Amino acid sequence: MDYFIFIIVGYVLGAIPFGLIATKLVTKVDVRETGSGKTGMTNVIRVSGKKVGLAVLILDMSKAMIAIALARIFTDTPGAESAAGLAAII
Repeated sequence: MDYFIFIIVGYVLGAIPFGLIATKLVTKVDVRETGSGKTGMTNVIRVSGKKVGLAVLILDMSKAMIAIALARIFTDTPGAESAAGLAAII
């Protein structure tokens, strides 16, 4: 049961589009409609600049770290940690 809960948590964290959110907040532009159309750091740099792109990189990397940390805090199963981290990047 631990695996399932943390897979869901990881997946939900991984689904947060920080590139879209950051670009909308800073430049009021939909990053999906400009540049390459992707919400990743590279396109965010093109649309909003290096500072916003760096923030998106850090936030995107933190998704898996947060999922793993939550699994580590609430369970002692290494498999749950791995499952949560993998689910965050799928």
